[in-house]
Amino acid sequence: METTQNDHNDSVSHRAILRHYICIFLAIQGWPSCCVLWLVQIILQLRLYVLYDRSRRVSLLVGSAFVAEILAVSAILVTANLTSGTTIELIPGLKFCTNTGVSNNFYVFWLPILSFECILCALAAWAGVRRSRNSANPTSVTNKIRLLDVLIKGNVGYFIT
Repeated sequence: METTQNDHNDSVSHRAILRHYICIFLAIQGWPSCCVLWLVQIILQLRLYVLYDRSRRVSLLVGSAFVAEILAVSAILVTANLTSGTTIELIPGLKFCTNTGVSNNFYVFWLPILSFECILCALAAWAGVRRSRNSANPTSVTNKIRLLDVLIKGNVGYFIT
């Protein structure tokens, strides 16, 4: 059987469509992970808000650091998306897609995330230290104290695991 011009054109058009969808996927692949991360961080922020008795100061600190993290990560992802390319066939005959031209400095992507998580961890640890200092009186066990214990264990446990 001989391949016809139409078969060749169909193959080329399928490749073009595949390349288009791969480019879209590679451009957005970092965003869903970031959204999940940010949702977890929002939950941790709410827990810290409770641990610090609805402190406006802590809320402003954590909120502004969170906005700064989102802006920094977004800028890094957009820059990486605009400066990198994609390829479908890195090795002739072996078809898989990958990013090309990604900067060697892309590791910077993790620095804002790590910095913000360090702030959250330090605040959770400090709440635990404060709680242990204040619980010198064993007869003052109430539902509020038990709730604070659960919140501290949850926040600190997140950073340990």
